[in-house]
Amino acid sequence: PFLAPPNGELQTVAESAAVNASAERVWTLIGPFGAMWHPLIAQIRLTGSGVGQLRTVETVDGKRIIERLDGTDNARRQ
Repeated sequence: PFLAPPNGELQTVAESAAVNASAERVWTLIGPFGAMWHPLIAQIRLTGSGVGQLRTVETVDGKRIIERLDGTDNARRQ
């Protein structure tokens, strides 16, 4: 039930904001691939573990987004 064909190209999204907390504290909240920190996310389901795992995100308005973990670097918080 998509209105348009899925985008086959990888996309990168970057955003920044000033936060009154240490980087370590923020990373513990938003760093994990399955973290539920965004108010528009209703549910997250992980399939697999580590690099290559899939994250299925369901939004509060019923949309579904599937993402693959390509890598993570906790030391650099990426």
